[in-house]
This record gives sequence, C-alpha cells and structure tokens, in this order.
Amino acid sequence: MSTLVDEDRSLIETAVDKFILEHYPFEEREKRLAKNGKFGGHWPKFAELGWLMLAFGEEAGGMSGTIKDVQVLSRAFGRGLITEPWLEAMVAGKVLEHGAAGEAKARWLTPLMSGESVLILAHGEHKGHLDFSAIQAQGRMTERGYQLQGTKRVVCQAGAAEKFLVTALIDSEPAVFLVDRHAKGLSLNEFTSVDSRYAADIELSNVALTRDALLCQGEQAETSIKLAILFAFGILLGEMRGIADCLVRLTAEYLNTREQFGTVIANFQALQHMLTDMVIAQEEIRSLEWMVAELADDESLAIHERAVRSAKARASTVGRKLCETGVQLHGGVGLTEEYVASHYLRRMIAIDAMYGDAGQHLVWLADTYSAS
Repeated sequence: MSTLVDEDRSLIETAVDKFILEHYPFEEREKRLAKNGKFGGHWPKFAELGWLMLAFGEEAGGMSGTIKDVQVLSRAFGRGLITEPWLEAMVAGKVLEHGAAGEAKARWLTPLMSGESVLILAHGEHKGHLDFSAIQAQGRMTERGYQLQGTKRVVCQAGAAEKFLVTALIDSEPAVFLVDRHAKGLSLNEFTSVDSRYAADIELSNVALTRDALLCQGEQAETSIKLAILFAFGILLGEMRGIADCLVRLTAEYLNTREQFGTVIANFQALQHMLTDMVIAQEEIRSLEWMVAELADDESLAIHERAVRSAKARASTVGRKLCETGVQLHGGVGLTEEYVASHYLRRMIAIDAMYGDAGQHLVWLADTYSAS
C-alpha cells in the first residue's frame, strides 16, 4: 500500500514535467547526447530528486511508492525519451529488494538509490521470454565460490552498469549472482537497439565469483525475478501512456495546421477517423495502466501475473498501431530523424519486445489458461 497521497503525486508530476521540459527538448537531442554521453548525464539529479528511491520500501530506505506512484515518473520519461538507465536499474533494485538477504540488500540497494552505482539485471536468454524463470546459463560450485558460464542476450543499457545481477542455474535451481562488469571472463557485445538506445549481449566464460556473490537461489530467486519483471511491465505501461498522450496531441496539432487543397487536412473525414482510432487506443492504454496499478497489491501472484501479462500484450498491440498511425498522418516528415514521431514509434517497438512481445505473451496466456 502506498504511503503517498494524491497531493504527493501531483507534486512529483509537476517536478518531473518541469525537469523534462528543461532538460529533454527533442530539438536538442543530438547536442545533449554529445554533451552527456549515450547514457545521459542526469543520474545524480535523479537521485537528488528522490526518483531512485520512490519504488522501494521504507525498510530499505526508500519511499514505499507503488506502481501507481512510479508511473507518474515513467509517463514523463516516456514523453522525454530519456537515455538514463532508470527502468533497468529499478528492475535490478526490485530483484535485490525481493531476493537478497538483509545485509546484501542494504549493501547494494542503498548506493543504487543514492545514485552512487548502477546495477542492471542480466536475465534474458534465447528461450527465456515466455517463462521468466527459464534459464540456460550455468553456475557450478568451486572451492572458492562459484563459476558462471553462458550468454545473456539483449541486456538493455548494459554499458551503463557497474555491476550486473546475473541469473544462472545452480544444481538445476535458479540463482541470482552479483557480478562486476570488469570480471575476468565477462565480455559485452554492445549494439544500438531499435529505439536508438544501447543494449549488449553478455558472454560469461568461466567467470569466477566468491561465495558472497550469490544473492539468492531456488524459489526466492524465481519469485524475485518474476516480481521485478512484472513491476517493469507496470512501469512500461506508464511510459506507453506518456508516448500515446504526446503523439496524439502532436498529430492533432499537425492535422490542424497542415493545409492541402485549400483547407487544413483535419477537415478530411478519413483522417478524422484515423485520429479517432488513435484516441481510442490512447484511452485503452490509460485504462490498462490504471488496471495494473490497482492490481499491484493483489495477494495472488498468479492473478497479478495474468493481468499484467494481458495488459502488456494488449497495450503493446494498440500502442504500436497508435504510433504507426501517428507517423502515417504526419506524412514524410513523420519518418525523419529530425522529428519526434518516428522516435516514439521506435521506442514503442522496443517496449513491445521487452521480456516477450505481445504475441509471445498471448501464447503464454493461452497455454497456461486454456485447460481452465
């Protein structure tokens, strides 16, 4: 249950909207990347404003914010197309919060919330999209600790991490390990993702770890991973809403200023229908965002997972269609690098793909619940 009230959320929303307006004007995107680097330059400010503490419980030193509270941030971050690894770090923090023991949790979660370090979850693999606990990377015990072997694929913002939370199997049980980015045997194959951010495949070749690198294993590790990814989906629904709100507004403004055949093209009935479809999709995303936030406190993990996966699948489908229509209605300018519409579409495509796209989640839902 959130300790924040609507007035608190309003203050946070005002502050983050002002920050995005001042620091993330799209017209200065290239200049900003050249100045701050590909992972942004505002991480210390995120910490100063309390945005890195919002999602975590008071017992861990956080602000006990719920999905509903954190979505206030993600909506604005979606509109601003931020480059900082905020989402990825929050997901890693949630794994720590749910899975790590008290001493290890405090040791690594506190510097994450204070902005002193960046931790990122390295979990995705070739066949791990539908079942969040499906892991192929292997760990084995040694005299001094553990040794890891395997590959983690498309780890978003991996290059910004100082340490990774790496998932692997120990005696056929899932486990989470803390691994330094510069550990011997760990290598990053970094590449640009579809949304012009950065990701990497991580190769683990006999990476040697001490015993205290093991944070959790078994059912505790499996549950912490699942809760963190479902939390990520709740954040992403907020980001999708932020993108949808902004693109609908920009498209309506464009249709009411662009003239053709002696009139603004907003007067053309076919285009009015297309804009209406965008508004319907926008409202559907808003409803799904609200539903996930309201179900976040549901005591049944199975009910929570079913609702969140369904919401992610549906919002991704209508969100992509909304962005595609917005780009189409802008005509040629909508496809250019210099205009924000195409960047919103690319980000929506990237969101769809995170931890399984809409089609994969629908297959999982059908396989899981067809018998019932």
